[in-house]
Amino acid sequence: IRSIAFAKAIRKLQDKTDNDPITKRMYRRYIDPLTGCNNRRFLSMYFDWLFRSEDRCGGGIYFVSIDTNHMRAINDSWGHKCGDRSLEIVVNELGNNFQSTDLCFRYGGDEFLVIAKHTNKNTVLSTIEKVQARYCERVDDHISEACKQYLERETSSASSPYHCEGFA
Repeated sequence: IRSIAFAKAIRKLQDKTDNDPITKRMYRRYIDPLTGCNNRRFLSMYFDWLFRSEDRCGGGIYFVSIDTNHMRAINDSWGHKCGDRSLEIVVNELGNNFQSTDLCFRYGGDEFLVIAKHTNKNTVLSTIEKVQARYCERVDDHISEACKQYLERETSSASSPYHCEGFA
């Protein structure tokens, strides 16, 4: 999730990246290529701006750190495509549930940070609960489908189905 204005600017950048090597480098510098989420470099730049302009934000600012559980187990059991897809799912659910003015950053392999502005603690907590529930539902569906496909290819080996336990 990025602010709407930032998302529109990124879309324009994406349209230009094939023709403009400078724009392509800028895009790659600040956006995670797998999830389309802001990356650690942009987080650092944004923190500098945020703390200099704290009085302009108004309302509360909340930092939500998210570490998806069992990413290694997903990668080891079902492959990196499933792991990548589960990361895409978490970013999608964050984008669907937080405000358009909130920002999401991928700052590690399966670690994300959401900066939620103009909100309160109860709203943030209920939003993250919705995100977690929806993420688990979608990952379980995705892993179940991957498991079915895997078992169809590898009929001699069977594994117990994965079940999402949420975030750490």
